[in-house]
Amino acid sequence: MDKIIEKKTGWRVAFTKKALPWWLGALLLVFVIYLIARPNNL
Repeated sequence: MDKIIEKKTGWRVAFTKKALPWWLGALLLVFVIYLIARPNNL
């Protein structure tokens, strides 16, 4: 029961369930910036 759980370090921290909202927020931000910055050739 007293097993020591290692903390994840480096790149492994970026791929946890806790980091998922941050990844989604970053993707949304990139998409919004793309929509604003693209040329509007209609």
